[in-house]
Amino acid sequence: MNSLVSLLLVSLLCAPAVAVSAPLASTPSPASLRRDEVRLLHQALRPIDLGSNLKIWEPRAGEWLKTETSDPPAARVIVVYLWSAAAPAAIAELPWIRELARRVENHHGGDAHFMFVAEGVAPADMRPIAAAQRPLPPNQPQSPWFLDAEGLIPEGLRQALPGGSMPLPVTLLLDDHRIVRHAIVGSLAARRGELVSAVSDLLYQLRATRRQGP
Repeated sequence: MNSLVSLLLVSLLCAPAVAVSAPLASTPSPASLRRDEVRLLHQALRPIDLGSNLKIWEPRAGEWLKTETSDPPAARVIVVYLWSAAAPAAIAELPWIRELARRVENHHGGDAHFMFVAEGVAPADMRPIAAAQRPLPPNQPQSPWFLDAEGLIPEGLRQALPGGSMPLPVTLLLDDHRIVRHAIVGSLAARRGELVSAVSDLLYQLRATRRQGP
């Protein structure tokens, strides 16, 4: 429990304070976003859409390239952060979310893994975004950037939403069967503690289920 509290405190320090501003007319209401989050629960993502259907960012070439593996990460819990260059909230929070992701992954060992998956982000847009990220020490590998070039992940998820609309960013917690067990639609700035707790809670549930057996 103490380690989880420490991680929650770190999550609060990873992000800047949230500025309060008047909501725009076109911004979905919090109640509408919460309903979308409930509708996303229990949706399944295909392993191929977390593997060979993705492209990976090659910083030296400054291009999206085909991935070398057809398999998704083997972690028990995968956190998928879907974002686009057209989502200002995502661009603003990506640097501290990636730092938070690194800390959560280190805390849980190989049981939790974050994937940052872009939608419709051209190389010209990606280069300054990647360059702005905080460099890590040599012994800390940088989490790769991925591109869902065909939009296969949101295409399947939008079928569960009214009108087929799903504003980005969207954060999905997937269990070991790649079923959505927790979803956050919109910015994580005010919900980073929720994300940290959700990862720990889901891992606890999965471990308890494994101990109980069939």
